[in-house]
Amino acid sequence: MSALWSSPTAQYWTALIGTLFLLYALIKTLTSSWSFFRPSQLHRYNHSNSWACVTGSTDGIGLGFAKELASNGFNVLLHGRNPTKLQKVRSEISQQFPDRKIEIVVADASSYDDSYSIVVDKIKTLPGTLTVLVNNVGGIMSTPQFVAHSEIPHEDIDAIINLNLRFGTHLIRELLPVLRENGPALLANIGSVGGIVGVPYITTYSATKAYVHTLTESLKNEMVAERVEGVDVVGFVVGNVESNSMFTMSFAGKLMIGDACTDFDTSGSQHEQDALHDHVSRVRCFLLASNGGRQQGDGVGALEACRHGECVDHVWDENDEEDAGRGDA
Repeated sequence: MSALWSSPTAQYWTALIGTLFLLYALIKTLTSSWSFFRPSQLHRYNHSNSWACVTGSTDGIGLGFAKELASNGFNVLLHGRNPTKLQKVRSEISQQFPDRKIEIVVADASSYDDSYSIVVDKIKTLPGTLTVLVNNVGGIMSTPQFVAHSEIPHEDIDAIINLNLRFGTHLIRELLPVLRENGPALLANIGSVGGIVGVPYITTYSATKAYVHTLTESLKNEMVAERVEGVDVVGFVVGNVESNSMFTMSFAGKLMIGDACTDFDTSGSQHEQDALHDHVSRVRCFLLASNGGRQQGDGVGALEACRHGECVDHVWDENDEEDAGRGDA
């Protein structure tokens, strides 16, 4: 063996393979890190008196987008369904950025009506041009939030679909011509890791977020097919969020790296609490096990383990409870 390693040929190939591996690792590190250091391109969409519309903007991601856009020189239209919270956020952002115009529009995205048209009508009255649309509103309407699909009330399924899918799709349809006319413009869709994993007990929500991801890719391809150069379409896959409104698929990002974390409602009878704890445990179990299953090529086995509760004891720990994110509707 020593004679083999003392061979110049063996040393050459070992050094070459090691160098290529280190070069690959360096390139991956640099490309992954670049997104954190590259200069912002938001100024590309900020023309004279430009406006950004952020749906679901009174909490969490939407509120963060609204503040960041205001800090980058945009006037902001805040959307939500709670006028009191909207006025509070409007006052907060106006005080922080007194040179910006901040408007609000109230529309319930979970209702099965033309609520999106309220937002469109408001945009038509803005004293400027819309160049950024952040399609953020979303969440889970069912109570309890973790429930088997066969047990979700009909009206809750409709509300989840309306909130996460229908409202945003119609709003984009109405506002794409406006963005094209006012370009360069930006359309940002907020998805969820739940739309990639496919999480049990929040099946409808996960499915709607998968729709958002596909919608974003389809719109990007359509802009290319239509040779539209003035509208950039981007999508975000959200992991962990902290806010004070409805639950979103925020814990999955942490779960996928093994840090079990979620939030649950502790109100109700002891039986209801025990049932909800079991649902949360199984969701956690599924995410953790399926992550390992993908690495080991045995996702089906991971799901079967979850069904039999084999990993619940390794996942659920009340002392590990944290405040996971909730999205605004």
